[in-house]
Amino acid sequence: MGVVTNILDKLSSKPKVGGLLISDAALQYVFLDGALPAHFSVSLPPGVLREGKIASPDQLALYLRELHRLVTGDGGAKTAKVVVALPPAAIYTQSFNVPKISEEKLEEAARLNLQIISPIDAGKAFMSSQVIGETEDRYDLLGAFVEKDIVLKFKELLTGGGFEPLIFEFPSLALARAVSSSLKLPPLPVLVLQVSSDGLDLSIVRGGALYFEYFRSWHSIQGEEREITRAAFESAVAQEVKRVIDFSSSRFRESLSQALVVAPGFEAEITSLLKNNFGFEAFPLTLKSYPLAPSWYAALGSAIRGKKYSGGDQEVNLSGESLKQVFYEERLSNFISLWRNIAVGSALIILVVFGGAAAVLARQSKTAAARLESFTGEVRAGELADLRKNVSEFNGLIAAVGKIRESSRPWHRILTNLKSLADKNGVTIDGFGVSQSGEALSLSGRAPSTARVLQFKNVLVATPGFSSVDLPLAAITTLEDNSVSFSVSFEVEAE
Repeated sequence: MGVVTNILDKLSSKPKVGGLLISDAALQYVFLDGALPAHFSVSLPPGVLREGKIASPDQLALYLRELHRLVTGDGGAKTAKVVVALPPAAIYTQSFNVPKISEEKLEEAARLNLQIISPIDAGKAFMSSQVIGETEDRYDLLGAFVEKDIVLKFKELLTGGGFEPLIFEFPSLALARAVSSSLKLPPLPVLVLQVSSDGLDLSIVRGGALYFEYFRSWHSIQGEEREITRAAFESAVAQEVKRVIDFSSSRFRESLSQALVVAPGFEAEITSLLKNNFGFEAFPLTLKSYPLAPSWYAALGSAIRGKKYSGGDQEVNLSGESLKQVFYEERLSNFISLWRNIAVGSALIILVVFGGAAAVLARQSKTAAARLESFTGEVRAGELADLRKNVSEFNGLIAAVGKIRESSRPWHRILTNLKSLADKNGVTIDGFGVSQSGEALSLSGRAPSTARVLQFKNVLVATPGFSSVDLPLAAITTLEDNSVSFSVSFEVEAE
């Protein structure tokens, strides 16, 4: 049973995606596959990252390669796909709302609002948003912003270190996801306070969604002092919690009363401070569904997102790319790679089987020919004719084996050629179908207009290697957005 499961896993085109948390002090990776989460970390020395920015690219590249070696165990040959939680100091967040409009117009309205409220020059920023709530007359959204150069540099180093970053997000969003997927929270706003190596990260989670996030680094608290005193630490916590309480009162018209604390080694002090100063019901955060220390929860949240990775993901993504397009291209690449491997494997099996058969037949042919030559005139003419007939059949089988080998079609090149022709003519391919004979191929897709479909059909007719191109007019259907779907069939000529 285990062997069958492994084979099905290898044939599946769904990517395996882990979560990677990047902080000033460490790189943490979590992957959910099986009963227990796999997790690996590499500590970073001071000075590699400062305030969320890369200070020493060469050193970070070295530690990323070390983490990749731990994750894959293959010395760097395999790429590890990840959802990346960037350092909180690099991220800006702000909530906003738009009038209740159709979902088709919501994305454009959100994009325009993000450009208006962005704290960074819109031309130098990656920005994204997600819906966190809605009423009868409006959508509530959370926007996030990051400098383009920061993301592009991280992406470059991650790729060089053997990772493929599919999504970029931020720790409080990942932590909120881990909390909401494991705990049944009340419908009231809940404060989540995390003390990490980077600083204080405070957020409000309501109904499982992240509504507010505020980060303050240790450097901003410490100032010019060499260390942070206990009094300065408690004062900073109280000050930032008061800020969040004020936001909650103005935003939700209700006061915060509950808090979840992630502060390894400081849980008792902080929960006591919250209870004594603000009257909170404060508890150390523990996720019993996952046997991990609380310091891993943000990376866990990114891993949860990675496990559900699909083109329909609607959460914040600061990669600067369309997730739907990235997902489509990856699925197409996996499809081509999968069937290329299957075709190569099948061809090898066919070559071995028929090659062996050809060798046996050739040997039998030679044996029969030798026997014919050794026959004397005493052999009856009828027996001699039968032997000659057998030799002729053997030779025919050998010729058939040669024809089978020559009729194999280069499916990888054919599919790649079709994808290229579709892109050049503004056509999106949705699926392929191949007849049992391997000669007839059907293709379904979408295009901006009927004219584009006809243009694509004419291109297929004119392209060497394709014949019998058939595009029934009844197979062209106009969609709601005025684009059209279609189905075309054709034959692939053997080479």
